[in-house]
Amino acid sequence: MSTTQGAFDAKFEVDPANPHKEQCWANSQQLSSINRHPGEQVRIEFPRANTNTKLGAIFTVSPQFLSDPDPKRVILGKRIENLNNCQLSENACNGQVKAQIMLDGLGEDDEPAKSMSEFIEKLHEVQNHKLIVLAPHGGNIEPWTDVEAEYVANRFGDSASLWLCKGFSSRKPNGDSNEDASERWHITSTQINPESFPKLKSIIAPTPNFEYSIAFHGWTEDSICVGGNPHNPDADLKCDIRGAIMKALEEANPDIKVHVSPCPDGNFNGDSSDNIVNRLGTNAIQIEQCKIARTKYHDKIAQAVVNAIGTRINV
Repeated sequence: MSTTQGAFDAKFEVDPANPHKEQCWANSQQLSSINRHPGEQVRIEFPRANTNTKLGAIFTVSPQFLSDPDPKRVILGKRIENLNNCQLSENACNGQVKAQIMLDGLGEDDEPAKSMSEFIEKLHEVQNHKLIVLAPHGGNIEPWTDVEAEYVANRFGDSASLWLCKGFSSRKPNGDSNEDASERWHITSTQINPESFPKLKSIIAPTPNFEYSIAFHGWTEDSICVGGNPHNPDADLKCDIRGAIMKALEEANPDIKVHVSPCPDGNFNGDSSDNIVNRLGTNAIQIEQCKIARTKYHDKIAQAVVNAIGTRINV
């Protein structure tokens, strides 16, 4: 078995008091056996109660290892509420930790991933390194962000690359959505590790190799905020994109406020050098959007971004 497909048996439990909700804590030797290290992502799987299916989720390996008599013990951040649906065995949630976060053979098609409540990574790469458009949290994680990214990339054809991920919610026995995509698949943009995302690894470099990068995101605020690299050489870029979005929403919904960083919630400025959008582009933009903006006006927002960036990439 290759190191990218390694797995070890685990006994999962959730630590509700730990603030690092996207992290997991495990035995160092177990992690080494599947060639995974702190800061990289792993997949966890456990059987769902009263079904013949398994549920998957992605966590980031904590820099702190567990020192425990039971090497199978794995502690998960508190976001995974669906662990309550685990089919217990000997009063424990037994499952596996896997090095590979995507299922083998699933590919890039939406429908199989959606029907299986799974996670996929997509890449459309072009030779021109003027622009890359991102949606790390597409599908049901931050709905409509992937649609926006695809819209922008499609408008520029061979002048734009596209990288995105889509994660889909699981289903209840009656077929309704569990709305659990975010708790299972979301990885904060500063924590996304190319070692765990093969397509991302193929395009990333020690320094940004795209002139422009634009990432679409969703948040729980009631506004939109245009952030990103605080040192963009193209100093007018953020304000121009903000102005284009404001103009697009003037008639559609002028009540949606459009900010330029610093954002109302400073945790979402997108200004960290570790943020994947800043690692890919010299001029980097992160667009955080409220739910109503993404749901009702995603096409207008995407076209506004096209209008603002178009002349910059000579289209």
